[in-house]
Amino acid sequence: MIYNVIVDGAWSDWSDYGDCLVTCGKGHKTRSRECNSPLPANGGLNCTGESSEATECEEDACPGIFFDILTVERICQFYVRIIYISMLLFETL
Repeated sequence: MIYNVIVDGAWSDWSDYGDCLVTCGKGHKTRSRECNSPLPANGGLNCTGESSEATECEEDACPGIFFDILTVERICQFYVRIIYISMLLFETL
């Protein structure tokens, strides 16, 4: 007599994290695992949970000038004021 044993799937070990996905600045790197230790068989359940995950990584700073959003907003506000003042001056001439 042949019996089909129900086997639920189980996760393999996590892989090592891959390389950081950016060449400079902040980014992320990922690792993965497979539902193959063992594979589900004969109606057994698949693994639950995520098959991949990410973590932050940071490479050397990127070359060039980079500003945070607050700095960019302040620069824009400065130039808007200059344009506004210029418009007022030209209207009075």
